[in-house]
Amino acid sequence: MVNVTGVNLKPQVKYTIQQQRPCREHRRRVIVETEQGLGFGIVAVPSQDKDKDEKSLKNIVRLATREDFTWRKELKSLEIQAHEYCLKCIKDLSLFNEPVQCGKHL
Repeated sequence: MVNVTGVNLKPQVKYTIQQQRPCREHRRRVIVETEQGLGFGIVAVPSQDKDKDEKSLKNIVRLATREDFTWRKELKSLEIQAHEYCLKCIKDLSLFNEPVQCGKHL
């Protein structure tokens, strides 16, 4: 038996996460391990005991702190600036390719 929690990393992406301490709070912000490093997630399904292979599950690292929210806001700002810079370069170089949009805020 493994204690697992359902976590949303993006609106369309849902993960089942293994954890040591139960997280019973729905919509709680957490920091989780992903294939790409640490990620910012929201608890979608509170803790439950399930029969799962422990190796296939990622871990909740910790509950999100105020610093995590600040860092996330700074990264979003940098992402918008980088996108605007790419658009400017495409226009300056007269490229016909459309930039890829990777978020709702664009």
